[in-house]
Amino acid sequence: MPLSSASHSLQVLLALLHALFYIAAAFGDPGIVVSKMHDNSTPCDWKQCETCEIARPFRAKHCPEPGCNRCVNRFDHFCGFIGAPVGAGNEVPFMMLCLFAFLDVFVAFLNGAWVLLAPSDSSTDVPGLLSILRAGDILSIATVNVLWQRAFVVRTYF
Repeated sequence: MPLSSASHSLQVLLALLHALFYIAAAFGDPGIVVSKMHDNSTPCDWKQCETCEIARPFRAKHCPEPGCNRCVNRFDHFCGFIGAPVGAGNEVPFMMLCLFAFLDVFVAFLNGAWVLLAPSDSSTDVPGLLSILRAGDILSIATVNVLWQRAFVVRTYF
């Protein structure tokens, strides 16, 4: 039985959402603190950044990475995958990126497992790998033939 079109549509949708949130997290504003954000005449708990010498709010930290080198509000970490700091401005797109990346990989794994383990829908009635393992014919020519066919399907369609 071939994979359904719903499964392929789900895979495409997850890949698009994965890409969309990657772009939002990588190229969106992570919450860069600028000197215009704070008026020095009002008393508050802002501290002076020792590196950029601007007033920064509580939980803001200076990102020392060469591409950033600025203070980020609610700085969490510098993510090498997106190449940007994660802060107040892009934490939601970053978490959505993590969620959709996980779901994308999980559905791809399930689709690949289905292709490898399920019986073939060809006219020669090729058994799936589960049937071969149950029969104990793991070292037979038929097993090698099935593995070769499954590898061709995976390379061609995925």
